[in-house]
Amino acid sequence: MVTAVRKFDCAPEAVFEAVADGWLYPAWVVGACRMRDVDDDWPAVGSGLHHSIGVWPVVVDDETSVTAWDPPRRVEFHARVRPFAEAHIVLEVKPRGSGCVVRISYDVVGAAA
Repeated sequence: MVTAVRKFDCAPEAVFEAVADGWLYPAWVVGACRMRDVDDDWPAVGSGLHHSIGVWPVVVDDETSVTAWDPPRRVEFHARVRPFAEAHIVLEVKPRGSGCVVRISYDVVGAAA
């Protein structure tokens, strides 16, 4: 498992506003290079993002779905980059002073792990 932690100068709600806009996924997910589609009910549990991962000319189309949604504290995703790997991703946000701390953990399984 890989975990990254960072302090932001915004409220936890602002983090979840960005996550709730599925079209912004490549702006905050390393390796995501473009969006192909966002389910109409994103970020409801079970909804998905259809994205591409990689660097041209090696780009793989795949998807990420929401497995838990508890704003402004926690969201969980199941990401697929088939046939290479799948990942369980947990994003936790806690208020800290006038901002917040974001912790994102990736548990990757498959060949890429």
